[in-house]
Amino acid sequence: MFIILCLGILFGFPHQKNDENSKFQILRKSLLEERKATQMEHPLTRFLLSLQEDSARFIEDRGHIALMDGIEVLLRDGRRFVLLGVKLHPKANIEDVSGFKKQFQDKLVRIRVDRQVSQHAMMYLGSIDLASAGLEAGIYMVNDEQELTEAIMNAYRLSEQSARSGLRGGWSW
Repeated sequence: MFIILCLGILFGFPHQKNDENSKFQILRKSLLEERKATQMEHPLTRFLLSLQEDSARFIEDRGHIALMDGIEVLLRDGRRFVLLGVKLHPKANIEDVSGFKKQFQDKLVRIRVDRQVSQHAMMYLGSIDLASAGLEAGIYMVNDEQELTEAIMNAYRLSEQSARSGLRGGWSW
């Protein structure tokens, strides 16, 4: 036992960060597989999956961003918007959020963040500004996947109404 303890001190014990890194590697691998599997079937998801893949790299670097979810919607006039949901580890701090926003500001022109603190994590959802489309501005903040789905459907309905009414302002990202 003493010899094992000495060897552990000399060469170092495996620690939790390695376990976390392996989880992030698995997440990144699954995102890559999902991207390959869905590229042909759902072309509108390419941008989102690319964003998820990049977020997996960010996860590896920082370790506190836990998961990103979202959906891309293509408007009839060719413009796109993305509903973005980011779940953070409870230990995540404002530097993690700021770093995340800086990392992706070239892909998401505008990220307006609202926070809801839950017992296990904080959920962030990029907000959508509909004012330029002549619609009431909307911010969608969700607790779970079902609410995210509802927010997506509501946003899609509003975009369809905007297209039918001939409003040219669109989504301001």
